[in-house]
Amino acid sequence: YADLDNDGDLEEKGNCPVKDVVIKIDGEPLILNGELVMTDAQGMFDINVPIGDHIVSVEKNGHTFSLI
Repeated sequence: YADLDNDGDLEEKGNCPVKDVVIKIDGEPLILNGELVMTDAQGMFDINVPIGDHIVSVEKNGHTFSLI
């Protein structure tokens, strides 16, 4: 189990950052410069989302995420 907070930080239960989580916009993996956008070793990511309503989601096999 992990949490996604409003700052874009992913943390497993117990406050352990989750690395290599795929970031999705409107259900599609986000690709920048030909590479998937994923969280770093600290569970952080930084993205720009186009103006308008969009759904930002995250995915990694073996993990369940929730918004806190």
